[in-house]
Amino acid sequence: MTTDIFGFPKDPGPKPDPYEADYYAWALDQATRLRHLARTGTAGNEIDCTNLAGELERIARAERDAVRRSVRRVIEHKLKLSHSTAVSARSLWELAIADARSELNEKITASLQDDAMGHLPTLYAEARTLAATDLEGSGEFDRAADLPRGCPYSFADILGVRLG
Repeated sequence: MTTDIFGFPKDPGPKPDPYEADYYAWALDQATRLRHLARTGTAGNEIDCTNLAGELERIARAERDAVRRSVRRVIEHKLKLSHSTAVSARSLWELAIADARSELNEKITASLQDDAMGHLPTLYAEARTLAATDLEGSGEFDRAADLPRGCPYSFADILGVRLG
């Protein structure tokens, strides 16, 4: 403990908020406390409910955003495959679709699928813009202009699920 010039203990000031000071340590500590609560029915030391709730919401948003990004990526590359005459990039687009579908299949849940389907018009519009920009960048202006205004793909098409 440090002292002032008179030998009295220095007031260290307010303790830093563990959530702000070291997020990683805070998260591990909160996980330990929750497991203790589940095991014993008592929380022991106080659980940081406010920040814990915020982090759970942040994790949920991150999962939602990852699913939306993957849906958008699949649509963008399917559009390019369907409308471009370019040959050299096709294998890259197919690989991008396979990668995005793999990510989707790892993360998709019923509620995340409902969310993505509810946002499909927006996700499609964003993917269409990306695809059109890429096609125009390759000189395929007519192909970019011909991209469908509405999403031509079902969610099963996006996931790569074969029905029937």
